[in-house]
Amino acid sequence: MSSIYLHIGRLDEARVAHERALRSNPRSRTGNLEYFYIYSGDFVRAEEMAEAWYRERPTNTVTHVTRIITALLNGRLELAEERLAIALTHVPHEPWVVVLEGILHARRGHSDRALQCVGRALQSPRSFGHTHHVHHHVANVYALLGDVESAMAWVERTADTGFPCWPFFRIDPHLENLRAEPAFIQLMADLEQKYPPRESSP
Repeated sequence: MSSIYLHIGRLDEARVAHERALRSNPRSRTGNLEYFYIYSGDFVRAEEMAEAWYRERPTNTVTHVTRIITALLNGRLELAEERLAIALTHVPHEPWVVVLEGILHARRGHSDRALQCVGRALQSPRSFGHTHHVHHHVANVYALLGDVESAMAWVERTADTGFPCWPFFRIDPHLENLRAEPAFIQLMADLEQKYPPRESSP
């Protein structure tokens, strides 16, 4: 339930469900709390949690992905590059990792390399994680490169395929170029209406 709530942007309920899961099984390690901090915009805390998770489970693919995401969100591009190099030796063809490399290139202004990563990531029929996360990061790449139309199309696809996390989209620094777009504003309003937080529910 915590993971489901995280995906649809009901973050407070995700935190409550996570705490209930821990009471049921204190030894369980889900990664939900790391993503709660990411989607809530507490990127510093998310970084601390992601690195601790990686130290506990260094062979887990999601721990590699998460620590790359937190480095990128915190603007620590050299650290993200180091972590990408490690992840690519572990899962060299994982599209979730490949598209994160695309974000790194886009943030450095290397558009050709960024788009090559997008192409490689999309050639895979599926990701280790849910493919909608790959779609979200494809939107990130296009937004960073200033291709608003393509970025919007991929944000819409992200939401349609199982990741309509509107609170995070509104603060995701990689989607900053979409923030003032009428289509983005409308999509966020529509998603908030469809997946309202508990206190806004009728």
